[in-house]
Amino acid sequence: VVSSLMSLGFLPKLLEKCQSILTRFGPTDSTTSYSHSWGKLWHLTTDGRPTSDFSTHSFGQSWLLAPAPFLTGREFCELTKLRLGRLETRVTSSRGRPTVKSCRFCNASSESINHISQSCYATHGLRIRRHNKLLSKLISILKPCPDLQLFVEPRILTPQALFKPDLIIVSSDSVLVVDMIVTGDGPGALKRAADAKILKYDTPEVNNYLRSLHGAKKVVHMPFGEVYTSLQTGV
Repeated sequence: VVSSLMSLGFLPKLLEKCQSILTRFGPTDSTTSYSHSWGKLWHLTTDGRPTSDFSTHSFGQSWLLAPAPFLTGREFCELTKLRLGRLETRVTSSRGRPTVKSCRFCNASSESINHISQSCYATHGLRIRRHNKLLSKLISILKPCPDLQLFVEPRILTPQALFKPDLIIVSSDSVLVVDMIVTGDGPGALKRAADAKILKYDTPEVNNYLRSLHGAKKVVHMPFGEVYTSLQTGV
């Protein structure tokens, strides 16, 4: 059978092509090395660039290896497309062709996955619900802890502005200021959003107000992503 296939001509060409691809990375000693090399190439592409942060947020991608039992096969395939940036939008379907790329709902921006999931007015209500579901989930995890006091969306009035973080967590000697983060895909997107949240709330006025109100020794600012990591590790 192998001799017959080799005589067809396409198999030797295919093997030669595979060999040229594998040697592109230089000498490697394991499948893992090839995987890392392919990953680096993938992250340089338009579709692969947003996935470059996956290794630093591996828990959020764990469903890809162990799909949730309540997902149908079709839903899993569609979510995988979404995670890889291949869900059909006007941007992805018109690549390489001079067609209309503007959002068919708001016409204000290109119809990309990030635009639909993060900024289009058509999904505004869904984004609010997504935010509130994440906040409710975090509260349900923390509520059974007897040593913690939770304050949901407290109003912090300062001479500069009115602040309303999603959650204040008070322990015996600390106050944690928690605000939710749901970002679009992109290299460093989650970190930039976390830094912006900290910059917003980590001010002398807010910190002094919380210390005086709760008698805390220190105030810690934690966007949701950092809090979730701490909870997973038991801290």
